[in-house]
Amino acid sequence: MKNLKILTAFSALLLVFNASCDKESRIQNQNSDINSLLLSVNSKEVAEKHNEFLIQINNERKNHKDLITTLKALDFGIPQEQVIASYEWAFEKSIQSKNDSIEVDYHQLILNFLNTDQAKNLYLEIDSVISHTYNKPNQLKIEVDRLMNSKKQIIDPTNLKVIELFAETSKASSDYWFGVSNGKKHKDMNTKATASWVKADGRGAAGSSITWAVGAALATGPVAPVSYFVCVALGAALASIMS
Repeated sequence: MKNLKILTAFSALLLVFNASCDKESRIQNQNSDINSLLLSVNSKEVAEKHNEFLIQINNERKNHKDLITTLKALDFGIPQEQVIASYEWAFEKSIQSKNDSIEVDYHQLILNFLNTDQAKNLYLEIDSVISHTYNKPNQLKIEVDRLMNSKKQIIDPTNLKVIELFAETSKASSDYWFGVSNGKKHKDMNTKATASWVKADGRGAAGSSITWAVGAALATGPVAPVSYFVCVALGAALASIMS
């Protein structure tokens, strides 16, 4: 009987150990999947798609309250469930951050994700450049590219991808609001646009890429790289609209 009790206790411990290992394995697999999705994204293409989505949304909607109706009416190339999931997450974050702004939440999220001093410093240096060149697209591009080219060799691929998304989407946002062609289209808005708008776009792309874009893409089943890509770009566009 004593041996049976010992065997039963040992079996129970073995089950707990196996369950723990399975959980750890699932977490590792999930992190691996997220990293694979992240590394599959082309940062420049996300930035371009972000601008396309901003044009679509701002041309269609009549006011801020009409945003959800606008999103339902537009075709983003992914199932509507994923679009609504993207909106709901961004809206929830904008409500949570209403006393500050949505970009503050993304800013800390990105800093928490970047796991080396070199990566954090590069991100903060680019952030500083945007603060004083946000309304000069050409100068912003030159200075950001200089920083990226001088330091990207010392950043690991995953951290670098997040920083690239921030940098490329910020450049695209600056061009959207203050570029020669788009600046004319937005002459009623670019006087109101600030560095925080440009940063919100960049941070929205970087922040959504490491968090909820995966969840939004999961809204209709297993995550596909194309769905993830669209959700990241849409997240960037929604970040500035809701900031």
